[in-house]
Amino acid sequence: MYLEQFRSFCAVVDHGSYTRAARQLHLTQPAVSQHVRSLELAFGLPLLERLGGRVQPTEAGALVYRHGVDILVQVDALRGELAALRGLSGGQVVLGAGPAPGNYVLPQVVARFRRRHPGLRVELRVDTAPRIFEQVLRGTVDFAVVVGVQMPHGLATEPLYRDPLVLVVAPEHPILRRWPRAMPRAALASLPLVVLSQETTVTRRLCDEWLREAGIEPRIEMEFESMEPIKRVVANGMGAGFVFYSSVALEVAAGRLKVLDVAGPPLFGQFVLARRVRQHLAPAAQAFLQALVADLQTDGLVEAVNLQAVERFLASGSQS
Repeated sequence: MYLEQFRSFCAVVDHGSYTRAARQLHLTQPAVSQHVRSLELAFGLPLLERLGGRVQPTEAGALVYRHGVDILVQVDALRGELAALRGLSGGQVVLGAGPAPGNYVLPQVVARFRRRHPGLRVELRVDTAPRIFEQVLRGTVDFAVVVGVQMPHGLATEPLYRDPLVLVVAPEHPILRRWPRAMPRAALASLPLVVLSQETTVTRRLCDEWLREAGIEPRIEMEFESMEPIKRVVANGMGAGFVFYSSVALEVAAGRLKVLDVAGPPLFGQFVLARRVRQHLAPAAQAFLQALVADLQTDGLVEAVNLQAVERFLASGSQS
């Protein structure tokens, strides 16, 4: 009776915000607020309070949250088992992803899969890795594709692919004339960089560690929360930016950006498949995984696609 109310309430607790919860659930903020209010009226106690600009559960809310998570996990497990009975003639796949795979690698895979299986519904949820982990653990997504660092307890993972982190500049940038071949890594100390902010992504930390290994203190010109503004600023001649190759493949092919080779060990993000331990994967989810690895091998956006790892992921998911 209160399934959607529980889903909205748990999302608000997870995100500490009605606005972010509504965005994740594809609902309006008033709808999420009404769901929470319905639960408070049903239980006769306030469940949420605002402290320091963040929405937090009351003592009663913390209790409702714990039971609500269990309810949502059980209901989603039931839906998965019912989908297994239907096979590929119906059902849905809910896929979580970090910003890089969710915005640049997976959308075309989803589109091709839907053309092949029009009877299946596929939902792609894109968010930061910590929030995607929460959804996997809650059972609100079937599995996720994320950068394989700082994985929380309770997740089973397998490496899926590597995405190179490349340094891009505008095609007319003068540094291309100075270094027509690979630029020494030490030269990065004097190059203005446009980067992702430290607060929003592990990708920035990967770049910082790579520079720190060479004793380089980067010259940060600008910081953004996503790769799109980095690409636009760099294309206009403002510095250089570290981005995943998958995010700039179209711009590089069109000549709007140029990859600047840098000497030294390669820099890349290792992306993994993640699901709950002892989770059963319905036939629709298994079919999507098989399509995913096949498409990754032919698209050329990423490298080191691990077919054997995906087979292990499928085998363990079908036997759980």
